[in-house]
Amino acid sequence: MILLAEDNDTSRRGLAQLLATERYQVIQASDGEQALGRLAEGHPITLVITDLAMPKLTGFGLLTRMRQKWPEIPLILITGYLSPQVANVILNNNVKFLPKPLDFKNLLNAVEQFTAPNG
Repeated sequence: MILLAEDNDTSRRGLAQLLATERYQVIQASDGEQALGRLAEGHPITLVITDLAMPKLTGFGLLTRMRQKWPEIPLILITGYLSPQVANVILNNNVKFLPKPLDFKNLLNAVEQFTAPNG
């Protein structure tokens, strides 16, 4: 099961629908705080896909809190803002990075590295 955290409703719903057409189960969250809540609910999350820039709790904040409580769950970070700080976080936390605008084929390839359909 994939947890998708993206504050843009249209993008989040579109990505969730595209992943569902590939037979992935997706739970959606509109920000990092909501994503943490979904994780705490005990769903069998095998992968988190998150935007970097979100209100309430950013992708960085989500990553930091996830690594404290759920260090085994892989994370794909999506952002249009690649900076030295983002690059450092990616390298030091075993995070997969995908740039915006997002290429869905690249996303699927990254997802397949971490999970199988219906996972």
